[in-house]
Amino acid sequence: MKNRNFIKRLITGICLIGVMVPAVLIGGIFYLCVSSFLAVVATFELMNMFYKKNEKLNTMRFVMPIFSLLIVVGLYFAINNELVYLPLIAFVLGILVAMSFGVFKDGTEASDIVSCIASLTYGGLLLGCAFSVEYLKPIKYDVTQSSSYTGLMFIYVYGIVVCTDVFAYVFGMLFGKHRLCVKISPKKSVEGAVAGLILGAAVGTVLGICLNLIPYNTISDTSMKILVILGVFIVSMLLSATSQLGDLVASKLKRTYEIKDYGFIFPGHGGVMDRFDSLIFSGSLFFVLMQAIYLIF
Repeated sequence: MKNRNFIKRLITGICLIGVMVPAVLIGGIFYLCVSSFLAVVATFELMNMFYKKNEKLNTMRFVMPIFSLLIVVGLYFAINNELVYLPLIAFVLGILVAMSFGVFKDGTEASDIVSCIASLTYGGLLLGCAFSVEYLKPIKYDVTQSSSYTGLMFIYVYGIVVCTDVFAYVFGMLFGKHRLCVKISPKKSVEGAVAGLILGAAVGTVLGICLNLIPYNTISDTSMKILVILGVFIVSMLLSATSQLGDLVASKLKRTYEIKDYGFIFPGHGGVMDRFDSLIFSGSLFFVLMQAIYLIF
């Protein structure tokens, strides 16, 4: 049985890589379609989780994902065409619909409105921002050469997420003695979390420099280069930490609502939320940080 589950997970993982890698490298509308689909499914999975506690949310299970779709599409046009208000409009409309549902649907409570807004925020806005890292450009980047930089920012962030998870798992298995959050995720250890944090940040630093995401090669002063490397390491460490936090938040929700997986779209892996829970926090945080950097530079 274990071998069968391993083979199932392996096949699903290969198929997922076969879709995501071309999507990231090709970018454009193809990536938009993939990310939109994943955000819609993620929002449905969250709403379905809340629905199991209150069947009054049946209709909203299918309504809220529509606004997540609008948010992701709005983010695409906001970044590529400077239509900055589109995702905000979609998000506000979704909230208004959720609040109206709570007023006019008999048997609903305030917690049901919160559930709808939380699903839209978590599976739509935050995941949408995380996926939209794909469209971001390196610092001091020449916009006339956009095609050569497709997806590099996403590769950087997701590389940190994956490496953090792998190193935390391996070092936790080998050296883990102190439990991190027993009630949320019993297998996670402090030793694994620290190893994932440091090594994930180290990999992120290497990626940031090798992918030329910062103007490192244009700096001649050695002390300034050291400061740049230190800055990239700190940002990478922050993303590594939020990656682990995102995983714990998702686990906390699953335990609270007594579910094993959010969905079943990826056989052996679970749902979209199970696969991208770590990316949601780190990716959305990086998206916000880059917007702040763009304003400065």
